[in-house]
Amino acid sequence: MAAPLGRPFTLECVATGNPVPTGRWLRNGRDIVMGTRFISQSREGTLKLDILEASDADEGDLHLPEHDNTKIKILYSGDQPADVTLTKDGHKVSEKDAAHLKYTVFDDYILIFIKDITKDDMGTYKVTIKNNSGEASDTFSVTVTGLPGPPQGPLETTDITKHSCTLAWKPPTYDGGLPVTHYVIERNDTSVRDTRFTVQGLTEGQEYNFRIHAANENGVGPALQGYWVDKREVGASTWQRVNAMLCLPNQLNCSNLVEGRQYEFR
Repeated sequence: MAAPLGRPFTLECVATGNPVPTGRWLRNGRDIVMGTRFISQSREGTLKLDILEASDADEGDLHLPEHDNTKIKILYSGDQPADVTLTKDGHKVSEKDAAHLKYTVFDDYILIFIKDITKDDMGTYKVTIKNNSGEASDTFSVTVTGLPGPPQGPLETTDITKHSCTLAWKPPTYDGGLPVTHYVIERNDTSVRDTRFTVQGLTEGQEYNFRIHAANENGVGPALQGYWVDKREVGASTWQRVNAMLCLPNQLNCSNLVEGRQYEFR
């Protein structure tokens, strides 16, 4: 997003919840270190980041979690009256979008408000200001982050001994827009950074269930719990659900198939 070089700049985000949520400011996926130039304020769900003097080093994408309410403040100067236009990915933001995305023009700044941010809000935004002297424009990118999706299966169990076993899985297809920092294994409430982990302290003859979650800066995502299987005949457009309940193992008996016909599964 655009900020005036060498001048103060403020970002504001509104988050609701009970208890009142806390927030962290990130730049390019990393925590912003507060100090002499960066000041973070939080009061009753309103989070503010004050950049006392914007510099070239501050350039980058600022990430805020999905479903937050965000205000973007853009400073400008010029003679009034000024005509302001906001576009997203080349399409003009109109009044019909006001319930979700709207902007208000003040004498020296523009305030853009996005309510309940979703992945559809990601994109490139452009602000154009015109007056009798000419026009100026600039662009900024909005990146929406959320919780990572469930890890991909199958969950493999190998190297089984009397007291340990090794679990292995695949990363989630969606990382929430941020790097996956670690995985949570529920049986031991254990965090690991790799997609493989050896579980210790098992008892011979005892049956165990494991669930794996992926986590990023926004928190812990859903677990890999089982599988839904769909089928269709080759050439057909409609998928049919095979299992009535979530399938926990990575094997499933599929009935009601017709001999001589070809099927696709997912």
